[in-house]
Amino acid sequence: QIDNPVATFITDATTARTLTSTDAGKTILFTSGSATVVTVNASTDIPVGQRVDIIADGAGALTVTASGATVAAAETSTTTGSFTIGLQYSAATLLCVATDSYRLIGNVAVV
Repeated sequence: QIDNPVATFITDATTARTLTSTDAGKTILFTSGSATVVTVNASTDIPVGQRVDIIADGAGALTVTASGATVAAAETSTTTGSFTIGLQYSAATLLCVATDSYRLIGNVAVV
């Protein structure tokens, strides 16, 4: 039997969001026309193996920032740096690989 879970969408029109454990397994559509920052910190607490899908649905730049947690992508691993998600309609997945350690997979670049 194939398990094909249906995406659970969250629409977020704000310009700042800190991910939390309740975001695990969800797809977040960021819709702001202004620059938006998504923060991953030591309090994010997404369970190991879980993911959060991040979509830049708005026209504003979308940035994922590490703040105490380790985020690795685009040949960089950082606890204080940032990554941009591509232009509007681009996407990335934040995958928890260990406690406070994440991989950002998709259309991303180091800021």
